[in-house]
Amino acid sequence: MGELTERVSEVSSTSEFDSFESELTSALMRYGVPLATVSQQTLSEHREYLEEKEAGQEKEGYKSTSRPPRDSDASDDEVRSLFDDRNRCEAVVERESKTSTH
Repeated sequence: MGELTERVSEVSSTSEFDSFESELTSALMRYGVPLATVSQQTLSEHREYLEEKEAGQEKEGYKSTSRPPRDSDASDDEVRSLFDDRNRCEAVVERESKTSTH
């Protein structure tokens, strides 16, 4: 049950929780595990927590924010060179694998 508690705590919204709970129920039924083995209290408590959190965010006028864009640490040419190097490495590996199998 410790793993269930850990997984439940990772769920961060009521919609995500609905999906999680549905998948959990389906898995339990598929493997013939009685629903009673799952801590209904853990599930109920986390659902209540999420509902309260979301209600508080709505009251406060919660707005999701994203991180501000950063200046790039690498130039376009530097990024291109990484892909060029990778393509060259893949080509070498491909040639080597063809010659070693023949």
